[in-house]
Amino acid sequence: LVRRGYKAAANEEKVRSWMHRLQGLANTPESKAATGQLTGLLSHYTKKAPEQPAPINWAEWESKITTEGLVKKVKASFEELDKQEYDVESIANKVNSTESKALE
Repeated sequence: LVRRGYKAAANEEKVRSWMHRLQGLANTPESKAATGQLTGLLSHYTKKAPEQPAPINWAEWESKITTEGLVKKVKASFEELDKQEYDVESIANKVNSTESKALE
């Protein structure tokens, strides 16, 4: 299982292979445009992240956001999400092993 901070670049070859398959299946201008957009999104979200993200200064956000309780709620949600674990390998393998159909 992988915690937050997982380096998506470790699966870069799998993502590249999957995108190549999708691009090969795109046979209309619309599907080619959609795969181009998806390629851009994946490139953005799979770029290498810093080893340790900068800590969030919750006090600073509380001083800037005037909606009462909002920062506290976001902080609680963030901390809960940070505790989650993801089986990224399993998910990536499932996506790569699923048969794709032609995009229309």
